[in-house]
Amino acid sequence: MTLKKFALLLLAAVTVLLLAGCDKDEGDSKPSVGNKITLNVYNWGEYISDGFQGSLDSNAAFEEYFNEHLAEKYGYYIEVNYSTYATNEDMYSKITSGAGIYDVIVPSDYMIDKLAKEGWLYAFDASTLPNYGNIYDSFKNKPYYDPENLY
Repeated sequence: MTLKKFALLLLAAVTVLLLAGCDKDEGDSKPSVGNKITLNVYNWGEYISDGFQGSLDSNAAFEEYFNEHLAEKYGYYIEVNYSTYATNEDMYSKITSGAGIYDVIVPSDYMIDKLAKEGWLYAFDASTLPNYGNIYDSFKNKPYYDPENLY
């Protein structure tokens, strides 16, 4: 799988998980196409391609793909507000201080465990994801920090 496909797949999966909790620019409970939802993502610096030196801008490519091919199906457009951090501790400080509110964060294993135990993460039922069956069993219910696939 190429980096471009992996990045788009990752962003698509995360978006499907979290769009219901994102801020809407308009107050409709059922948005019509034309409304925009902002997906706030906080990730490691240099974790995905940002268009530097002619590389793929993964966020822009994801926005473009979703808005051209999926907006009508889901009833809204998306915008990715992408921020980065250098260390888990930087991310932790920003999240727990309230200085940043995000729909998606990408911490390391020990930090997922810490944030979950402290109540900073929302649990979800992974089995409700349409493509959950495509994840190898060896990646399910295994990590010490999330044995029930809640986060």
